[in-house]
Amino acid sequence: MKKKRVILVSGMSGAGKTSATSVLEDMGYHCIDQFPVQLLSLLVDLIESSTDPRYSYLALATSAKDFPEFLNAFEGEDMDVRVLFLDASKQCVKCFCTATNRRGARIRC
Repeated sequence: MKKKRVILVSGMSGAGKTSATSVLEDMGYHCIDQFPVQLLSLLVDLIESSTDPRYSYLALATSAKDFPEFLNAFEGEDMDVRVLFLDASKQCVKCFCTATNRRGARIRC
């Protein structure tokens, strides 16, 4: 049986997580954004036991802050887990903050 593939998409705000998950969705992945850390163990169990094809190719987008917990949740599981960590220059993030009318809490726009 082929291992289920999980892609963890993470990075700083404005780096392109939403754009990346849109591309993955077009590639046939079932994408979930901002999944609650508190429910990760339930999700891992569901992925392992489910025959639903949506869980064969799954992409989870999470903040850089929560990323370590996501990585730990899948450690040692019999799944093909991959990481897509996105970074961006301060100039790109500044454009993102301006375009979305957000003031970066950690980044001065």
